[in-house]
Amino acid sequence: MQARLQELVAYRARGQPWPRSAPSVTGQEHEPGVWLRGQRHKYRQGQMDPARAQALDAALPGWADGRKTGPAPLQ
Repeated sequence: MQARLQELVAYRARGQPWPRSAPSVTGQEHEPGVWLRGQRHKYRQGQMDPARAQALDAALPGWADGRKTGPAPLQ
């Protein structure tokens, strides 16, 4: 978990929006997006260890909510 979490923290620190996990997404966005989608799924299903949820909350506030509806901001 720690490596993926740090990868996602670095990704967001570069000013990137929450990563996507769609099959059409490639590059540095895809793998963190897939990992984050899995974490959100576990969280929403009540299957996540509370310590993991707290670590995600501390490192990435808003991780459980993700993107808001609408187009991604232009880069």
